[in-house]
Amino acid sequence: MATNLEGLQQLNDALTTLAPKLAPNCSTVLPEDALEVLDRLYEGEGLKAKLKNYQEAFCPLCGGEMAAQTWDVDWEAEITKRRIKPRKCRLICKVCAEIRDLRGLINKFCFEKDKEHSSTLQHFLQVNGHDVADSHCFQDAVSVAYASSVLRKATNGGNAVQPQAT
Repeated sequence: MATNLEGLQQLNDALTTLAPKLAPNCSTVLPEDALEVLDRLYEGEGLKAKLKNYQEAFCPLCGGEMAAQTWDVDWEAEITKRRIKPRKCRLICKVCAEIRDLRGLINKFCFEKDKEHSSTLQHFLQVNGHDVADSHCFQDAVSVAYASSVLRKATNGGNAVQPQAT
């Protein structure tokens, strides 16, 4: 039987296979809180002000133009030490940000009656190199990311993982 850490690794591997370029973020830090958390981690460096002035012309994930952009943070989890640290911080387009926001994605597809679901699905498939016949990969990726987030919380006994500066 696999340990929680082995289970997390298996889920991470599955998510990478399903969504090699653009996957839902299963971090415990909500996307809308990422800048605030980074600002607290790097207190006194004026990071938030610097990041607000930064602009990109193209999304690094999909290559599309960035009319609207959002900060995205990849967090490296150290489960045994009960902490996470920022691994990568980048500006991404609005559609990629919607896909990276696991909680928002689940709410959108489960509770909202919205016609834009197909454009989100198409964007996910295109960025990850899938065709329409592979549309199940989107649902699978969301399910795997959610399972990973639940297992991360369970591994910590329900306690929050504390962000750490690198």
